[in-house]
Amino acid sequence: MLTDRKSPTVAKRRYRGTVQAEVAELTRQRIFETVKALYLEHLMEDVTLKLIAERAGVTVQTILRHFESKEGLISAVTQYFRDEVRRQRNDAPVGDIAGTLNNLMEHYETVGQIALRMLALEGHSPETDASLKGGRSTHRQWVERVFAPFIARAEETDRERLIAQLVTICDVYTWKLLRLDAGLTREETELAMVEMLTALFEQKNLLTERET
Repeated sequence: MLTDRKSPTVAKRRYRGTVQAEVAELTRQRIFETVKALYLEHLMEDVTLKLIAERAGVTVQTILRHFESKEGLISAVTQYFRDEVRRQRNDAPVGDIAGTLNNLMEHYETVGQIALRMLALEGHSPETDASLKGGRSTHRQWVERVFAPFIARAEETDRERLIAQLVTICDVYTWKLLRLDAGLTREETELAMVEMLTALFEQKNLLTERET
């Protein structure tokens, strides 16, 4: 008589496959985090697979099995952190200045140093330049999304300048000047950027009575 019950052997194989997949994903993430840490210390061309393997607690063969080459690893790392940035930044509420800046502070406190490192290396390699170009595009799209209600209230002829101002206020260099150079706390940095945005919107008469 036929039954829908799976055999113990099939169940064990599926369980083993699930565990192996989870272990593989954890290994990949550990390698990614290691590459990120090394990126803050060295030029990527000076970082060898041997060094990455030693820091991550894996073998070079493990890295090659996952990514085939150093170039494949760097490409995967770049895509992984780009996707991570998008997921985090997409949590920012639309039309909420304080909520948006809180999201932005979380982002810069996590990856701000890496972004500054990449900017310092602009022109050094095609891979870095391509990543920076993508990052700038993503940042502008984020600005246009989270500040959409304010942008829509602006005169059409003023919108491009307004977007450029918003991109600048929310830029990682603005965070650097306030947080790292001026030595403000995270909370003080967030407040300063909220004040700059609010003043800009007030000057352009883009705030509703509820938002003032």
